[in-house]
Amino acid sequence: MHLLKKGDFGKFVESLISRHEVIAPVKTDIVRFKVLEKGDGAEGKVVFDSPLYSAKEFFLPIKEPFYYFKKGKICESMEDGKNARKRIFFMNRCDINGVHRNDLILLDDPVDPYYREKRDNAILVEIPCVQSKRCSCVDIGLIDCYDLRIIDPGQDNPNYVLDAATEKGRHMIKEMYLSASYLPKQDIPSHQARNIAAENKEVWEDYGKDCFSCSACTAVCPTCTCFTIDGFMKLNGEEGHLYRELASCQLPEFTKVAGGFVFRKDRGSRGKQRIHCKFQYFREKYGHNRCVGCGRCNEACPVSINIFEYFGRLK
Repeated sequence: MHLLKKGDFGKFVESLISRHEVIAPVKTDIVRFKVLEKGDGAEGKVVFDSPLYSAKEFFLPIKEPFYYFKKGKICESMEDGKNARKRIFFMNRCDINGVHRNDLILLDDPVDPYYREKRDNAILVEIPCVQSKRCSCVDIGLIDCYDLRIIDPGQDNPNYVLDAATEKGRHMIKEMYLSASYLPKQDIPSHQARNIAAENKEVWEDYGKDCFSCSACTAVCPTCTCFTIDGFMKLNGEEGHLYRELASCQLPEFTKVAGGFVFRKDRGSRGKQRIHCKFQYFREKYGHNRCVGCGRCNEACPVSINIFEYFGRLK
């Protein structure tokens, strides 16, 4: 492990901006993830608060073209990953675990090459958490999946402790030429969520009465990755592109198929799908809850649906 003086944190960020593209939480009108510009580190704009909107769009853009075609010629939208600029993300523990959950799905066979291109060039830096009212991460069982972790030993300590867990993280430290300090790692408690039963009719009925199907919950969730694929063609019939667009399992159109049939027509069934996806299906395959306990969905919901309260009611 290595030490970084708290007073030098701004210089640390500035040195990274000069070499890489750096994305971090910044306080503007609200806290949001932002690509930092020169001087942002020196001005102390980086905060450790968790933004309402996650950094998911940097890995899964709302609308992402796959390829373009023009007069019979096809051009893929992917760049040469070897020559792409590295992206350094300053994130809270829940957001980094969100990226890890998405890795399990999108880097599994068959691999999503567009996502892999962005992940290969991403370095994840875990920042000290600033707890908010919406946080429920201690009950989820988050794991260490950072490249570099910034540990705050306490207000009375003048230094941050940097813990590099991967070659990417170790390379960042080599760039900074930081002094070594061999301190023990801090263990984070892990809690395994219980299994949930499939039949909880009253729960899903109540969910259906409360939910507006606005999809605000899935828009802010760092681990919701549902998308649709569509195409666009100009009127000349010679130019166009194929693209994917982020969608939501909480919208009735998501399961609509040819003939107009909708597999999850009522809101309660869509809520059931969401909660089972977050706390059962994913865990059965990968060993983790898909939910990372960030609480964004609870804060974004216009009627204050709390996913953990519904989960707690399940038999």
